[in-house]
Amino acid sequence: MFLERVWNIIVGLSLIAVLCFIHGCAGVYITINNINGPQKLTRNISDSISLQCKAVNNTQSEKLVWFRGRSQVRLSSLNEVNTSTVCIDPLKEEDDQIVFSCRLKRKQNINSTVALDILFAPILSADSDVYVDASEETDRTFTCNAKSNPQAIMVWYKDNRTLKLESGRHSVNLDSNLFRLSIKMLLKTDNGTYSCVAISPLGSKALDFYLLVRDKVIPAPIEPIIAGSVVVLITIIFAIASRRQRIIECCKGESHSRRFTESEIQ
Repeated sequence: MFLERVWNIIVGLSLIAVLCFIHGCAGVYITINNINGPQKLTRNISDSISLQCKAVNNTQSEKLVWFRGRSQVRLSSLNEVNTSTVCIDPLKEEDDQIVFSCRLKRKQNINSTVALDILFAPILSADSDVYVDASEETDRTFTCNAKSNPQAIMVWYKDNRTLKLESGRHSVNLDSNLFRLSIKMLLKTDNGTYSCVAISPLGSKALDFYLLVRDKVIPAPIEPIIAGSVVVLITIIFAIASRRQRIIECCKGESHSRRFTESEIQ
């Protein structure tokens, strides 16, 4: 009796194993480059990469869809059933930290993902004027946009030397990719070339900003100008009025003279 039970258990387990082999016990799942689940791939910029997605344990033909971030990737009809491949060539800095996901079209919660880690040297660009012409006692800010992977060390230089920050006048701020230098109450000694420098294991890069500080522009006093203008205006009015009176008197004299002459002739 005991041996019969053992035999039945063995037969049952064997049957389950056969069914699992044929139909798949775990159900269909997705792999990318033969790995199921989230993964991270590190590559250098300008390299190329191939991602192959497969439907595993499927009992029917499965359509696959690819996404780059939230955007769906267009695939040909020959590249979407059971196995699908996407290639990125060449890799660019915009591909850094982008997540590619491959999903079952009919049930998109069954998927696998790969995040790209793209290594590249610093790339700098200006987010403010590069040539600045300013007067004394004004404020100016230089803004440098810096991208790199791995993250670069950021430093400001003045005339090829590390900038000595003065408390209360200089402030440096790094916000995401933006590296800022603010200078308050400009002095003539602030004239020079300011360099935004990014230092990375993959290389260093510098972006120059040029500052020219001119003498302070002293605004003309408004009150004396207004007072002077009023005086000039009043003088002009009196001059016109006086001149008009003399013209009227002259015209009256000429009129009397004409009448006297005409009466004499008669």
